[in-house]
Parts: sequence; structure tokens; C-alpha cells
Amino acid sequence: MRKLYIYQLLSLLVFQLFFGRLYATTQVFDSVRVEYEYQVNTVFGLDSKYADFSPVWHYTDLVFASDREWNYNNYGESNWNKSKKINLFKVKVSSYKSDSVVFDKPELFNNLLLSDDHVGPLAFNGLNEAVFSEVNKSKSKKSKVKSLNPQLYIIAINGKKITNKEKLNFIDPNYAYSQPTFSADGMKLFFVSNLPSDLGGSNIFVSERLESSWSNPILVANLNSDKNDMFPVVKGNKMIFSSDRDDGSGGLDLYESIYVDGKWSSPQNLGPSINTPFDEFGMVFNPNGKTGYFSSNRENGNGGDDIYSFIKIEKVIVNNNLDVIKGQFEYMHLEGSPDKMEVILLDESGNIVSKTKTDQNGNFVFNYLPTNQKY
Repeated sequence: MRKLYIYQLLSLLVFQLFFGRLYATTQVFDSVRVEYEYQVNTVFGLDSKYADFSPVWHYTDLVFASDREWNYNNYGESNWNKSKKINLFKVKVSSYKSDSVVFDKPELFNNLLLSDDHVGPLAFNGLNEAVFSEVNKSKSKKSKVKSLNPQLYIIAINGKKITNKEKLNFIDPNYAYSQPTFSADGMKLFFVSNLPSDLGGSNIFVSERLESSWSNPILVANLNSDKNDMFPVVKGNKMIFSSDRDDGSGGLDLYESIYVDGKWSSPQNLGPSINTPFDEFGMVFNPNGKTGYFSSNRENGNGGDDIYSFIKIEKVIVNNNLDVIKGQFEYMHLEGSPDKMEVILLDESGNIVSKTKTDQNGNFVFNYLPTNQKY
């Protein structure tokens, strides 16, 4: 018997099955809402006793920044002792488990990007272009003290070849530029800087791609606060970023903003299921949009910053006396009608609340449901 366990209602879900795709849509009522929670899991084979943070995907590699030790001969890890510098590493997923992810041994992402100064994080625009930060040492005319401002560079990637490394045209060496991320279409570049503004702390800026250069950066409206706003990551029309603003849990918390009608919505805290009194930042989603990775220096980690995996869970909350939830399943690539499928509704603890079957058009109905619960 074909069974579908419904964890997520009131949204468009995609179930990737070995024989095709199955789309589930549900009817939306004013008296129900969707609440998001995050299940956080550990990863194995990636984290070290050093700082590991800001993961991004490139092909099947997870590329991240780390100040771990490395061996120049094989570009992997070793016990070679050198002053800690941030470099870029890559790692492949070895296996997934129910409560963790296991990675292969990390290696340097590309030895052509090695530097005596800090390199990373970086952002990919597709597979063949990237922008990354690299610290530049410079001396002020009035002081012999060296400044360590990260600057943004753009490169072309062709396999293991790195070419056309250029500093972005709007860079002022007197300020810091880091933590880049591209818009979905690659035409906008978001990053963090201490450029002058009416707000305090670090802020998120945006520059638009022109014909042969990038526009002068402007402050992203509605996102920034008078505290530190950092580590933006764009996924579709959403931006996940971190901030230590006053409504958080302490340290850097993860926030989400949605780009609607030409502007970013008021940021929403992702909540206590993923945020802690410590720092959470550098979130990236897997292609399924429901799982991914983020960085944190929370307790019981391996090093200064560690990378964790997460599962995003959507739960339905019935707000009043409504006792009916309706929905419909439709096949996209399979022949026939999705009838007589058993649909099971679970509560947040995984207990079966109700069972029903779809009709010849894939419709299903759950009646007489207890209200004010999560399903």
C-alpha cells in the first residue's frame, strides 16, 4: 500500500521518489498558520579544533572557510604547525544518517588561492565565477600600524584553474569588505562592510553588476539595524543573515527576510530551535530547500566555530474551532490517478492523529481534529 506521512501541510511540497515526483498542495484557511522549527544535528569528518564556518556548495563539494592546519604537499590536513590563517577548504558528503552527516577528509579548495593572509569566505555565481574576501595589509600615512581590511576579489573558475583575479572596482582600502553572496540571477552582490552609514556596527550592502564593472554599494534598506548585521546568504527571494540586534537570543542570531514588491521585508528571527545565546551564522540550504548547514560557536563544539546540519520542519497550527484540513495530491510524471492513497496525519511527537484515503482526484480530508495543536 502506498503511504504518505504528512509532516508539512499548507505549503507546496515536493517528494522526490525513485519513480518520479509527487506534488502535494493543501487548501489554506485563515484560521491555521504554518510554524517553522529546526532540528539541529552534528556532522562528522568536517569540524576540527579550529574555526570552521560559512559553508557553500560548489558542484558536489561543500566549500568552507577554516584556520585549520594544512600540508602543502598534498593540500590536505596535517599536524604542520603554522600561525593560523583562514583558507578555503572543500569536502564531500560521505553518508547521511538519521541524526548526523558524515564527510570525507577535507582538502584545500584550490592552492592558487592560498595566501599569507586570511582568505574567505566566498560566494559562487553558478559554477564558473566566484567572489571572495582576502585580507590586504596596508600602512596609514599617519601611522606605521598595518590595517588588516578584507577586500573583495572576483575570479573565473575553470576546473582547477583560477583566472582573471581582480579586485572589485568599488573597493576602498580604508574599509573592510567581506562575506559576499550573489542574488539568484547573479546581477547583485551583497556583502558586509563598515562603510560609513547612519547605522552602527557592520552592515549589509549591495552592488549591481554593470556592463563591465559594479555599481557603488548602497545600504540594503529594511535589513540593517544599529547593531552588527552580517553573513548574508541569498536563496531565491529570501535572505538569511545574522545579527546581534536586541530581539535576539544573545550573540549572533539567524534572521530571514523576503524580497517582495521590490523591497526586503522586516527580518524575522528563526527562533529558539536553531538560535542560542551563542553565535549562529553562515546558513546554506541544500537543493531540497529543507535541509542544510550553518555555523555556530555554541557549547560542546569541537573548535571555535563549528558547522552543523539542520532539517527545516513545517508544522500546522489550528488557531480556533476549525476542525477540518483538506488537501490534494497530484502526479506530475506518473500515469493514472492518485486515488486510494493512505494519508496519515501526525502530531509534533510523531503520533498518529488521523488516517484517511484520497479519492480518484487525489483529494483528502481530515475531519474532527483537535484544535490548537501542531500537525
